[in-house]
Amino acid sequence: YVTRISDTVYEIIAPVLSTIEYTFLSENYAPLSGEVSVPEMESGVYQETVALTYMPLRTLRVMSGSSRIPGVTVSVNGTELSAKTDANGQVTLRSGAALTVVAGGLEDYSTETMNFPAVTDDTVHIISLTAKVAFSLLVRSTTGSYLSGAMVTLNEETVTTDSSGAALFHLFPGMYA
Repeated sequence: YVTRISDTVYEIIAPVLSTIEYTFLSENYAPLSGEVSVPEMESGVYQETVALTYMPLRTLRVMSGSSRIPGVTVSVNGTELSAKTDANGQVTLRSGAALTVVAGGLEDYSTETMNFPAVTDDTVHIISLTAKVAFSLLVRSTTGSYLSGAMVTLNEETVTTDSSGAALFHLFPGMYA
């Protein structure tokens, strides 16, 4: 006979000298299995305490500057977990273990690997990605007129200038040759 007292407390009534096997499964706690043996007693109540391990809720929030980024693939190394950030730029998981997380997969943002320490409480981790910026070069002839259709190469990317002589690149911030 089992009565639920709360999320983590159950009362079990069993005959003396019996063994009760149990498995505790919950979204918020690590799975726990075991057995309780009720000893021989003349009267009274036998009580045994079993410790549960809370699984903290970890929110992995992916941002660029002050903007949250939806659609980023977030993977936890050493696990099968791989998910895309939601409309709020977040993925949630339950784990207290130290994590190595890879976030990326969008063309206009960097891919980053972050290490997070073990935790015992619900925690929000911020993963910062760098966004590409638009960079325009104007190409002129020796007479000063803008050249349409000129090919410009920067950082192994070749772009053709538009009708106003502009070559538009999308690059991560940094030094280029």
